Amino acid sequence: MYEKILRNIYKNNPTLGNNIMFQGPISKSNLILFKRYKDFILKANKINFANKYIEEYNMCDYMINNIATTTIDKQSRWLGYIQRGLIDVNLTTVKSEREFSRNLFHKNYKDMGITIPESINLSDIKEEDK
Repeated sequence: MYEKILRNIYKNNPTLGNNIMFQGPISKSNLILFKRYKDFILKANKINFANKYIEEYNMCDYMINNIATTTIDKQSRWLGYIQRGLIDVNLTTVKSEREFSRNLFHKNYKDMGITIPESINLSDIKEEDK
């Protein structure tokens, strides 16, 4: 489903292929996540008949339309903010987002020749390290 979204974005915006900020696989994965969260919000708003998540929706919409001109660090900060908001209102969970996004980013790391980082068990972190 999300590959189709990417194909449509490229087809409708042929200059994206020339933009250096969009070239990395991380931006492509971030785009998939922004679209995923926008879909979550749209479904939630249909159920609740309200625009409870307008800030997060607008952020997703902005990034979907402007990802080619935003840096990966900005994309990542906005994703974190949106994820926190959606988790706070139970539209998703840390566990489900970790499982979904881990596959995307581990594939990116592999394709880029980067060693996939070990998972961290938060219960193993000492109190003074938190």
